[in-house]
Amino acid sequence: ADKLYGALKHLGSLIPETMETSRAKIERFVESADPNELWHFLGGGPNYATAEYGAVKLLESASLPAMFYDIEEWAHTGFFLVGRETPVIILAPTGKSFHRFKELLPAIKSLRVNLLLITSSDAPEIELEESRVIRITHPELDEPLTPILFCLPLQWLALTLAERLHSIPFHLDDQKRLLTNSEQLYNSIQITTLSELNEL
Repeated sequence: ADKLYGALKHLGSLIPETMETSRAKIERFVESADPNELWHFLGGGPNYATAEYGAVKLLESASLPAMFYDIEEWAHTGFFLVGRETPVIILAPTGKSFHRFKELLPAIKSLRVNLLLITSSDAPEIELEESRVIRITHPELDEPLTPILFCLPLQWLALTLAERLHSIPFHLDDQKRLLTNSEQLYNSIQITTLSELNEL
């Protein structure tokens, strides 16, 4: 517990460097990307959730459609859906999920997608143009904690795309849709104790 707490305290100091490392490459990737494509976010292990987070942020901020996949499942599904202009963002820090990513990389590259890899600064050599690789420094940080840093470039990606497209997040210009969404969220039953479950 002490080791985990220490790692969490240390994470805050890594945020500025993470943003500095990723900002320019994210902005170049956004300039090269076709926003009309269906965006693919891939992650393995703990960063499967980060892939979902990236897809949701794209929807929330830039109103763009996106899919999220476990790296392994993408090989059976998303692999068959991409074209040469499809933006594919892969989250693969060093750890148990990195090995599978390296196995899949030749197949991913053969599709000639618009690829961006977010990985660790100490990741092994990757046969990929360095302009397409964001390396995040996280010394002595175990893989389960990497999503806290790996989500930062995805936030910047969503914000940069929203600014480029002048997007209105959440379709907030559609008052009827906004009202309907508010009703389904705020008029639902709220359960505050376990005993209330039996009353449903």
